[in-house]
Amino acid sequence: MLRFALLVISCVIAAPALAQQPVQAKSAALIGIQALGKQAKATQFDLAGKPDEARKLRQEVIADYDAYLAQNPNDLSIITTRASIKEQAQPGSGKADFEYVVAVTSKDIADNPNNYGSIGQRAEAYEGLKLYENAKNDYNTAISLSSGDDKRRYATKLGIMELDAKGK
Repeated sequence: MLRFALLVISCVIAAPALAQQPVQAKSAALIGIQALGKQAKATQFDLAGKPDEARKLRQEVIADYDAYLAQNPNDLSIITTRASIKEQAQPGSGKADFEYVVAVTSKDIADNPNNYGSIGQRAEAYEGLKLYENAKNDYNTAISLSSGDDKRRYATKLGIMELDAKGK
């Protein structure tokens, strides 16, 4: 539920900026908004004890992201999001995506250690891999290097991850 709430908050925060984004970003945002509706419905099915219906909707979302990634294969944010949805649909199925994001961002961070965007992206992938200490370290680094909305986003993600860890 906390992850779903974060997705809703992210969409609300991003909506005003969509008009200023290039066409490629609008496509990713549109897919994200459509996925949000399907994810909400999948969560309703989960809560109603209908896992097959939830799984089917998540597979549709994954297919939507696959289509987008066919045109934009280097969009690490979408790869990470798709991995998270894969994990919800079938535990373990997003691992390769998360590992790919860690590899790409780690190379970028080696070349530019102050790139808080890559550090934050890697934190999300570590979280997906359940490497919580690595994720926590990266979130804290991203928080210290960033400002404004980016700083708040990383702090929120860190807080949600820590709450999720306490609930498990």
